[in-house]
Amino acid sequence: MSDSHLFSPILVGRVTLKNRIVMAPMGSMLCNPDGSVSEALYHYYVQRAKGGVGLIILEVTAMDYHNSVAAITQLQLTDRSMLPAMSRLACGIHDYGAKVIAQLQHAGARCMNPDYRAVSASGGGVSAAGQPVFELTKEEIKDLVKKFADAAKNAQDAGLDGVEIHAGHGYLVGQFLSPLSNRRNDEYGGGRENRARFLTDIIKTVRKACGPEFLLSVRLAVRDNKPGGITPEEGIVFAKMVEAAGADMINITTGITVPLNTSVETQDKPDGNRITLAEAVRPHVKIPTAIVGKLRDPEMCERIIADGKADLVCLGRQLICDPYWPEKVQWGRRKEIRRCLSCSEGCYNFIRGIQCACNPYAGKEWIYSEHDLPPSRKPKKVVVVGGGVAGMQAALTAAQRGNSAILLEADTQLGGRLIPASRPPHKEVLLAFRDYLEYSLKMAGVEIRIGAAATAQTILSLAPDKVIIAVGTRPAAPLFKGGTLTSFAEDLLADFTPVPMNKRVAIIGGGTVGCETALYLHGFGNTLSIIEQTDVLAKGQQSTHRTRDLALLKEYGVALHLGCTVLEVNGKGVLCNNGEDREFSIPADVTLTACGQTLLGTALYENLRAANVPTVLVGSCAGTLNIRTSVAMGFAAGYEA
Repeated sequence: MSDSHLFSPILVGRVTLKNRIVMAPMGSMLCNPDGSVSEALYHYYVQRAKGGVGLIILEVTAMDYHNSVAAITQLQLTDRSMLPAMSRLACGIHDYGAKVIAQLQHAGARCMNPDYRAVSASGGGVSAAGQPVFELTKEEIKDLVKKFADAAKNAQDAGLDGVEIHAGHGYLVGQFLSPLSNRRNDEYGGGRENRARFLTDIIKTVRKACGPEFLLSVRLAVRDNKPGGITPEEGIVFAKMVEAAGADMINITTGITVPLNTSVETQDKPDGNRITLAEAVRPHVKIPTAIVGKLRDPEMCERIIADGKADLVCLGRQLICDPYWPEKVQWGRRKEIRRCLSCSEGCYNFIRGIQCACNPYAGKEWIYSEHDLPPSRKPKKVVVVGGGVAGMQAALTAAQRGNSAILLEADTQLGGRLIPASRPPHKEVLLAFRDYLEYSLKMAGVEIRIGAAATAQTILSLAPDKVIIAVGTRPAAPLFKGGTLTSFAEDLLADFTPVPMNKRVAIIGGGTVGCETALYLHGFGNTLSIIEQTDVLAKGQQSTHRTRDLALLKEYGVALHLGCTVLEVNGKGVLCNNGEDREFSIPADVTLTACGQTLLGTALYENLRAANVPTVLVGSCAGTLNIRTSVAMGFAAGYEA
């Protein structure tokens, strides 16, 4: 399908964008503690501009620092001392033909700073920092309107192309829009026009301060994900008001969300799940509209523009995962796209600076340039043992630095634990990462040997200068009385054992593997029980996915036995102790164990070290926890090879 619509220019206000691809605003936690642009943040954004995006909307930027921050570390445009570094950032982005605007935001009741007065449209309740929330006075509202305009003027003086007013996601402006949080009975509350007054006053004041050339966008909540809130019909009315007030663009989104995970693009949500909101709004306004929401497929993005559902597409985490998505799409290099897994691992609620499960460069662009890695000073022969994500990334990075890399995989296919991990519901996207790495390895000239069991002798016969061991783990096999009647949950997910249907299944172990196995087996009509020795299920799983999975386990009627010890597995089921010296039985036709992992590769490592061969362990065999940490470790080992 042609990408002629996606890569056509568009006039937004009086600013021309070279294409219809927008980088959505996402908190990175990369700025300096005072809210200024850091070296890490500069290179993070410039890399996305270099990748071909048409417009970058900077992450939430405080216009009333510290009163308004929604994160521990957040950009700000309150203080004019921020302008030199912000100006440098604007210039760096402009160098690659992209435009840039700052998203001005006040967190309101979602303020994270416990040392400042939390405010909202109406008082009551507590802030995100646990402080009482106070209702803004009319004088305070007018003062905040001026502060929005002052921050916008600072952005203009720094050389940015515009600003976006954040009126969504349950932040302060959205708190005025929503009847769930606005209970005022003055001119700022009640009917739609009154609830929108704060927003329209901001738009008019910013326009007056910055003039007609300055791009003014609004991130507008056109629906609350909670009963009694903003409806799409009301969102359309707000969109018309925003246009009439002088906005140049509407960036469509949602508002108040409970629970929070329902607004995050978790793996169970379909691609483009907010497109219907754009379709509802666009016919009612003349200014350009943009839509976000798990947009990563080029054909889908092209169709959105071609079919008139929206004028621009906002890509968020896909551009964290692959900054060069626009360039690769435009020039027909789609097999090279590193596809976002929607795992939120490292890119959401991650206070150490943004990272990505699949992209080891994310957040480290100031240290490493993905397409300009320095060649090794002395190229080596590198042997990598294990074709999981850590091994594949290690071999790829080693080869990209000019080393000769050989990858040995004992199985008949690459992927390692990605294969069983892709089997639970909505996780099939994980195999896209395997396919990307396999294609990249071939393009980099890595010699891949499938079905090659590696011993110290076979490795030494290759005369390596460096060996990277990434052989992973195997499921732990705890000893239970009668435990020979159990199978490994991971083996079932890997198709090594048959899937039970319409059976009573007991799963021993309530970690991520055990819980995801239960969700998988629910689809085959089984009655399920999980037995967990601790009081916590799915410990260590990414928070939004964990919240979703625990809700599904409850919805599916999975029996959860926490704080219980398994005494015996027999032909009738599982005998347990509940921790209070009370024994009980769980009837089961099939019993599976998901009791952690046993590390592999230690003996091979010791043998190679004894032979004086430089050797390192990476990935899960070195104790890493997930894809992100395994990829990061594989990258580091390959880089240092």
